[in-house]
Amino acid sequence: MTVLGPASDPLRRRPPAPALGWVCEVIGAGSRIVSVRPLASSWLANHAITVADRHGRRHRLVLRRWARPGWDLDDPDYTAQREATILELLGPSAVPAPEVVAADPDATSCDVPALLLTRLPGHPQRRH
Repeated sequence: MTVLGPASDPLRRRPPAPALGWVCEVIGAGSRIVSVRPLASSWLANHAITVADRHGRRHRLVLRRWARPGWDLDDPDYTAQREATILELLGPSAVPAPEVVAADPDATSCDVPALLLTRLPGHPQRRH
């Protein structure tokens, strides 16, 4: 079994400059990335991102990218567009779900299809 380090693992690797630039563009002119941290995932590249807007206000977000090679063959119905639609439908419900801040389902701005989401409080449950 080969263990990939963060630099070679497409799910943990720092998002490329175009994706981070898109995040700043969504937040607004004068925004800057404060921190980028990979989140545990076996399916998508999820990164906790903190962005400071031009007024210094910090936005805690998640950049979710469909960066795993072969995802479209393994589950072609699990797309960025479908996830964005489902999250928007969950919005008015009591189910705790992130809000979609922006979507790039066709990889127009990012390297791969992507969603920019609000970050929910808390941490994933740990397996015993």
